Amino acid sequence: MSRRTKIILIVTTLLILLILALFATYLIFTNFSTGISSGEAVLHYDGKDFPLTSEEAEQMKKIFRFKFYDFGIGGCPYEEDISISFGDIVFAIATDGCYSAKEWDAERYIVFSRSEFEQIAALFKKYCGDTPIYLYCP
Repeated sequence: MSRRTKIILIVTTLLILLILALFATYLIFTNFSTGISSGEAVLHYDGKDFPLTSEEAEQMKKIFRFKFYDFGIGGCPYEEDISISFGDIVFAIATDGCYSAKEWDAERYIVFSRSEFEQIAALFKKYCGDTPIYLYCP
């Protein structure tokens, strides 16, 4: 192989790798993560809507933003009536101690840390009183 052919081959390979990296990044941040960044945050419980304050909304957006979807935890009970929405995206919160939520219009799930889930449950308790969101102590 000539020197010129080797250079063309290396440059072509690098361009293909760059394109694949950009495509993978696009997939991760559009299809596999929530990407929550804007929209009013509203709690929904028992047929009522509870708009969050701007500080509470930011707190929830930090928890939900860029969470990666988990496609294998569908066994937890979710109800649309116990949910939080960001604009048009609704996340039903697990009610049995699973630290998770389901994107309602899609069969996609996200998992929270115990601390994150406690913050979500605390907001529901503040606005809705006793709710069927359970926190299990391991």
